[in-house]
Amino acid sequence: MILAQPLMATIELIGFPLYRWHWPLLPFPRITEIDPPSPGLRAATLALNVLLARLTYRFIDHTLPASAYAAHNFITPILNRQPVDWPQPVHHR
Repeated sequence: MILAQPLMATIELIGFPLYRWHWPLLPFPRITEIDPPSPGLRAATLALNVLLARLTYRFIDHTLPASAYAAHNFITPILNRQPVDWPQPVHHR
């Protein structure tokens, strides 16, 4: 039941983009500053990480598979030298 909550479902959806973005973002304040980063800077970096993960999911992870599927359904018949709406023949054996 806990994983069915909207917040947990959102975290699940952005989990992999969050993993990808944390590598360059979270160490950056430590690399650029001599002193340890302030809690505010850490919170801002974490918020940026979540925002970029959400945008990555929305515009890349969620969008590309659908557009690739649409492109496949349009391009494959053309490459097979068939009209786009041509039904595939049924072979009975």
